[in-house]
Amino acid sequence: MNFEEFQIRGHGGAIHLRLWSPSGKPRALVLILHGYAEYGGRYEHVAEALVENGLAVLAPDHVGHGLSEGERALITDFGLVVDDLAAAAAAAGELIPDQVPLVLLGHSMGGLLAARFVQRWPERAAGAAFFGAVIGDWKWAREVLSLPELPPEDSDPLGMSRDLNVCAAYDADPLVYRGLYKRALLEAEVIALDQFRDEIDNIRIPVGFFHGTADPF
Repeated sequence: MNFEEFQIRGHGGAIHLRLWSPSGKPRALVLILHGYAEYGGRYEHVAEALVENGLAVLAPDHVGHGLSEGERALITDFGLVVDDLAAAAAAAGELIPDQVPLVLLGHSMGGLLAARFVQRWPERAAGAAFFGAVIGDWKWAREVLSLPELPPEDSDPLGMSRDLNVCAAYDADPLVYRGLYKRALLEAEVIALDQFRDEIDNIRIPVGFFHGTADPF
């Protein structure tokens, strides 16, 4: 297995990328899109499993997350982040010897980003998988935005997973953001959710939705 880290220029500064690839030609390139407050490096175990099955994996840190530049945990325009992701996939494609299909894997907020990617460029991806994706009405978000101040969020790491080892690793990770949820980010998410619903017919590729029964979102 090969591994390298590099950066590209995104809309808000440098975007940090991690690329795992098998020794031979990969069957596809999987673009892993992480969720709010975390970063692409948390999916190393997923990447390694995919590489063992002949896939290359690219995991960027979104603007303001992980090792990428930008104000911490702030996204004000999901469309600009999708532009960054397209540039990241293109940069990774130059490092892979032959052109291979692109598949998106998005978790939580990353699921919404993956959905917006395939809606904007349905011809660029061969498929997508959404895990606990931020997709739906999100009425609570609109109600919260009507308040003068956002209420503090529940940041208990035990709510991340049934696996206590995963919770402990998340809690101890210095690259995980632990500050307050920002109004501008929530506003951007609501706009992106509206766009997702308006453009639902633009999803013309095979997709899979996976959601835990205990996931409150």
